[in-house]
Amino acid sequence: MTASGTDRNGLIVTLGFETDTRGLKSLTLKVWDPETLLIKNPAEYKPRKTIPIGKPGQAYQPTSFAVNLHANAAAIGMNDGTLYTIRSRGNGFEGEVKDSQVIMDAKAPINSCFFSTLDNQLHVFLTTRNGTYCYQNMQAKKPLVQVAAVHIDVNSAGSLFLATDPTTIVQCNQVGKVNSWTIEGEKLLMRCFKKDYIIVTYIQKTESGVQTAFSVFDLVNTYLAISGGFTSILNVVPAGDSFFLISMNQRGEKQLLKFDERDNNYKLETFFKKTSYDVALRFAKNQGYEPALLAEISRMHGDHLYSKGDFAGAIKNYKLTVPHIEPSYVIRKFLDVSQMEFLIEYLEHIHDSKIAEKPHTALLLNCYVKQKAITKLEKFLDKSSVDSELFDTETAITVCRELTYKDLALKLAKTCKNNDQVLKIYIEDKKEFRPAIDFIKNDVELSAKSEYVKQFGQTLIKYEPERTLELIQKLVSISIMKKPTQRSYAPDQPRVLSAEDRDLLGYLNVKDVELDQLADIIFPKPDEFLPIFMNSNDYLERFLTFLKNLKNLPNDKVIFHRMFEFYLQQYHKAFVAKQATLMYQKTADPEMAKYEKLIIDVLREPMYDERYDKNHCLILFKMYNFQPGITFLCEKMQMREELLSYYIEINDHVKVLDLCRRYGETENNLWIQALKYFCKPENKDKNKIPDVLEYISKIEALSPLVILNILSRNQNIPYGLIKTYFLKKLQEERTFIEKDGEKAKENMEKAKASRAEYKKLKTQAKVFQTNRCAECDFQLTLPSIHFMCGHSFHENCLISEGREKECSKCKFDNNEILDRKKQFEAEADNSRMFFEKLSTAKNKFDLVAEYLGRGLFNHRKEENP
Repeated sequence: MTASGTDRNGLIVTLGFETDTRGLKSLTLKVWDPETLLIKNPAEYKPRKTIPIGKPGQAYQPTSFAVNLHANAAAIGMNDGTLYTIRSRGNGFEGEVKDSQVIMDAKAPINSCFFSTLDNQLHVFLTTRNGTYCYQNMQAKKPLVQVAAVHIDVNSAGSLFLATDPTTIVQCNQVGKVNSWTIEGEKLLMRCFKKDYIIVTYIQKTESGVQTAFSVFDLVNTYLAISGGFTSILNVVPAGDSFFLISMNQRGEKQLLKFDERDNNYKLETFFKKTSYDVALRFAKNQGYEPALLAEISRMHGDHLYSKGDFAGAIKNYKLTVPHIEPSYVIRKFLDVSQMEFLIEYLEHIHDSKIAEKPHTALLLNCYVKQKAITKLEKFLDKSSVDSELFDTETAITVCRELTYKDLALKLAKTCKNNDQVLKIYIEDKKEFRPAIDFIKNDVELSAKSEYVKQFGQTLIKYEPERTLELIQKLVSISIMKKPTQRSYAPDQPRVLSAEDRDLLGYLNVKDVELDQLADIIFPKPDEFLPIFMNSNDYLERFLTFLKNLKNLPNDKVIFHRMFEFYLQQYHKAFVAKQATLMYQKTADPEMAKYEKLIIDVLREPMYDERYDKNHCLILFKMYNFQPGITFLCEKMQMREELLSYYIEINDHVKVLDLCRRYGETENNLWIQALKYFCKPENKDKNKIPDVLEYISKIEALSPLVILNILSRNQNIPYGLIKTYFLKKLQEERTFIEKDGEKAKENMEKAKASRAEYKKLKTQAKVFQTNRCAECDFQLTLPSIHFMCGHSFHENCLISEGREKECSKCKFDNNEILDRKKQFEAEADNSRMFFEKLSTAKNKFDLVAEYLGRGLFNHRKEENP
């Protein structure tokens, strides 16, 4: 028997039996040079090397034969399970040949054997009907699989391929199984082609009958490269970059077909046309293409799956495009709410890839919030930061709060410096009021502290009243603190602050930057904190007392008005609660006495006068019927009529009369109001009328006619009560009439004498009989001057400042009359003076008559004809 090995290193290696001179057959391995085989005479064929196998004459039955690639090792499998191996130092079995090694295996014949070089070591694979084995480094046997292979071959990389059953192909190395594939169809033949391909032939049933088909599989890239069918396939022979297929048709005609491998670009185009993007990607990876091309293939695959509605598959491929494809290309495709989970997956991937920008982070966080994926949000925040300008932190915090993730919501709010949410979480969710106050003190900027106290103060004062009150007082104190100035010429010098100011700034954790801006901060007015104490009267009282003792407060009046109102409310509350008891016991309540004293003490203190509006306070006192305050303010403001009206309103007869007695002489209207009050039909106490009339009778300014008009309104007043007053008034009037008659008669006589003298001067000559100068008392000599008053003067004795001469003896009397006339004319223009005199005059009629007599109203008449 002769066996031929595969072409190795340009040599032909054969195995066969040769008969020696003794007639004994021996198994021999020969190495031939192909050129020597071209000789026509076979007797002249001479091998390059002859190597005997075993002992001469021994009956060997070789079943398989293999030579390695360099032709320096050979393996011979026997029918009895014996494996012979031969090795030489040089290629082509040149040089020293080691003795044949015999490895016995008596279990089953060796069907096939192959050489494989893996890890720079030469191994022998062999198969029997019981299994497949590997002699590692041609020494130690190791079973690879537990079943025998139907077909076996080794590829150019040295890996062993086994067809273990009709549908399975297994790849092995010297250690064991590496991979496996399922290829349908019963295998007739299996050949390895190049490194990655395997060619199989199998029986295929068609509509026209049965044919032999072949398929070429790319095992690395896992795709079918080519397939076809023939009537019969006799053999497949790989050769370099091509393989040859020998077929035979139904007529028995044989055909040799050559198949060449296409270039990579053609393969990729074919994959794209068939939309086999996954195959194209594997192929490109295995061929070592640039990452940018791999990303483009993944993008095309993702677009294809997206168009088919396979969003999960699409996003899986889009993730492979990172970082070569702009993320916005993918993000735009998944902005719909129904696809948000895929968008989250993609955004998480670009964050894991460290290429995410702030908008991507914001979008991912917003998606977590929309999906209420709080666990993912929490994990993300543990390893990332948040940009509050892009991330909808308000919604995120709200969702965390709704899902009771309080700590996460708090952490997020603090990270984003959302102070409003931080305080809401502390106060509304966690019910931790002291940390909320500490947060305002230490973490909120100074300009915003007051606003947050105003916003949350009512709740804080309820649960942490002392600390809340202290915080409010500190904020008020810093708002009125003398603002420090920045020294531009020496910025490194420390500011001069008092110990109290330093404590205040330390309490509120005021930074140096805020201290520089302290003068620019607009603080709320202290009265804006008052609503905080709506339900905390004790602390409101303490806060108002604190404000009362401060100076230079803005909006002082509002504060004091609120203080008065609070005191009045407490006073009124105590009065209502103990009204019945007070009426029965006729004793003062301590609570009422306390607030009455507080109010009166403030009213009496002059330093507080400018810090409240007296009219406003008077209205408050009337609203709460606070008699001490009304009395004090009316007295202080000299509002006697207002006070009288109040006494009348409360029907306090004694105080009505007392007030009139004290001020009725200067304010006559008080008695009029008192008389009207006592004369009312509903007033049953008529006995006070004689007392009132007695005092009224002493006031000349009050006309009896006015009194009579008031008394006439009540027909039930007995005459006896008013008789004395009117009799006295009638007597006084009779006396006045008599005196006025005598005065009028006297004035008439004077007027008559003056008219007679005036007529005489007008109608008769004036005779001057005096012969002496009235100035120097010497004898009159010419020139001399005579005046109508009867005085005569030497011309040189008469001194006159004006052009007209006037009597120096009568000059002063005349000037006094003229001055009085000018004064009367001036008073005629000053109506205010007239009305002031009229209001204070006891007898107003006499005053009007006096003005008429002086002709003061004639002057106005001429100006306004």
